[in-house]
Amino acid sequence: MTSSSQLAPTEFSAHPGQVLHRRAHAFLEGWRASQKPWRRDRAWPLYEELERLAATAKDQGAAEIAASALELAVYLCSFVDNDTAPNPAQHQALDRLVSRFAATVDKKDAARTQREESVADGTRQQIFYLCSEARELPGLAEQLRQQHCIVRSFDEPARLILALDEVSPDALFVHEAFVDDVHRLVAEVQGKRSAHRDPTLCLVLAEETDSARTLFAQRAGADAVVTERDPIALIAHLNKLLEQRQSLRYRVLIVEDDRGQALFCESILHHRGVRTTVCADATRIFEILAEFKPDLVLLDLYLPGGNGIEIARGIRERPAYAFLPIVFLSGEQDIDQRFEAIRAGADDFITKPIKPRHLVTTVESRIKRSRELHVGQSESRALQHAYAQLKQRVDERTQELSARNAELEIAYAKLKSAQEQAIQSEKLASIGQLAAGVAHEINNPIGYVSSNLNTLQSYVSQLLGAIDACAVAFAPTNDRAAAAVVEEIRRRFDIDFLAVDVPQLLAESRAGIDRVRKIIRDLKDFSRRDRSDSWVRTDVHAGLESTLNIVLNQLKYKAQIIKTFAELPLIECLPSELNQVFLNILMNAGQAIKERGVITVSTGRSADRVWIAIGDDGEGIPEDVLPNIFDPFFTTKPVGTGTGLGLSISYAIVAKLHGSIQVTSVPGQGTLMRIELPIEQPH
Repeated sequence: MTSSSQLAPTEFSAHPGQVLHRRAHAFLEGWRASQKPWRRDRAWPLYEELERLAATAKDQGAAEIAASALELAVYLCSFVDNDTAPNPAQHQALDRLVSRFAATVDKKDAARTQREESVADGTRQQIFYLCSEARELPGLAEQLRQQHCIVRSFDEPARLILALDEVSPDALFVHEAFVDDVHRLVAEVQGKRSAHRDPTLCLVLAEETDSARTLFAQRAGADAVVTERDPIALIAHLNKLLEQRQSLRYRVLIVEDDRGQALFCESILHHRGVRTTVCADATRIFEILAEFKPDLVLLDLYLPGGNGIEIARGIRERPAYAFLPIVFLSGEQDIDQRFEAIRAGADDFITKPIKPRHLVTTVESRIKRSRELHVGQSESRALQHAYAQLKQRVDERTQELSARNAELEIAYAKLKSAQEQAIQSEKLASIGQLAAGVAHEINNPIGYVSSNLNTLQSYVSQLLGAIDACAVAFAPTNDRAAAAVVEEIRRRFDIDFLAVDVPQLLAESRAGIDRVRKIIRDLKDFSRRDRSDSWVRTDVHAGLESTLNIVLNQLKYKAQIIKTFAELPLIECLPSELNQVFLNILMNAGQAIKERGVITVSTGRSADRVWIAIGDDGEGIPEDVLPNIFDPFFTTKPVGTGTGLGLSISYAIVAKLHGSIQVTSVPGQGTLMRIELPIEQPH
């Protein structure tokens, strides 16, 4: 093909009509040279040149050439767009269109070409008839031929499928004996049919009515199951289906004041089988909408009788047209103007000058999507409600996006908090297991040390008793010499002092052992893993004492601990998790005291709840910090000395126990945290 750039020097020196004919002949030469075999990289520049030829012919008033070029371009675009090669039947159709274009360009044999095309159009209905020879309906093929149809009979599905490479049928008659093959046949036929042509009709010919067979055939893809045995009645049924399909063709309303532009759009769409009507007066648009009932509106952005954006907004405000596709036609390139049009209800934009391929693709895709939305719902309240919600979402788009961003940030913070809390819980669990193991290992030697001390105390008592008995036995009244020896021994080894001091040492050792055993018991109680599901009745004071015993080493050098416990009932809770709360608050109280201070631990009852108050006389919490102390990861400690999760975890645990935490703090004077918990958990 000779490119347009190669033709440019001649175009400036020749008559425009001659240039158009030269370009058309160059296109025809390029077409004949490039289509065997078919290649998209060759077809694409030919298609673009054909579009330019159609536009040039239209500008020069060569209406016949423009119409013929446009018809060929519309047919060709379905293959170029989908990157598919035409089958032999489609190649024949392309060759006929190219021949018509060539005859129109040469102004020769145009009448003959038109007559040939009329004959071809008269025999357009290609019908494939799948039926065994023994069951073929007598006279059917002949009657169809009399109706200017081409009928081809097949007795096997495989032969019919092979014939699809030669021609694509407009109707498919299948005897009920082959009903199991309907789905495969319909898929094969539609797969090889031109994109711009109506789908092939499929009729299953049955000998009697059978609802189950009818349902099966329709689900497989058949358009109808007919029992007529009369060929004339069967043809009448076929024509009725064709008329119904014709009435279902796409309808497009073109709102355009430029008559030439409107005719150009109509010409393109008519070649695709689309029905159109033109409205040049913006004041009549709603009247025509009601009469014509279009599937899509092509709307010029600027009209003498009204603004296209206002018209689109008016269409959208009517529930009946809530999902009617609106495509704007305009040379406007302003992004803000386009955005305003989309907010008003536009679905798409086509920029002038209009490209046939762009127009066809946009119209067909938008109508197809709209029809999918309309199936069974066009008159329903659900659709109206959906439209109202859609309109509201569009009007509040910015606000919704902001809200979603905020939600994502919150969700991310919660996820991060949950992850850190999970890690912290695992750490605590590991420490608990380690502590429990160590406590168990220590408990064994402590047990036999305690037992040995008890035995030793018994032995010492016996030994001292024996010494006293000896002293009595060798009293001066009996044997003065022996008594003197005994007295010397008592004085030398300070027996009297040992008799008093040894029992005291053993008692102190037993007290120390008991202290160690209590610490071990509290450590084991604190490290239990029954956090998730062991709701039990618990003594709050026992939990406080156990926790204080654990943290005593951290607090005894910094603070005096003052306990004021009231009489409390047992409460229903998770003991280990409640002890975790006590631990976190007591540790925070100790850290708030810089040198030496006081930590108070008080309890009480209020109606059906108990309260625990833990206070300190430390630095206190500043007012600007106080609202954030329960936030995950919030901490005022130096980097590396705190996770910021202690109070956050405590708050979550108290909430889980259906309780509350209240904080009172005065900077420089101290902080008081009051926990309230229900005696009975709500069930």
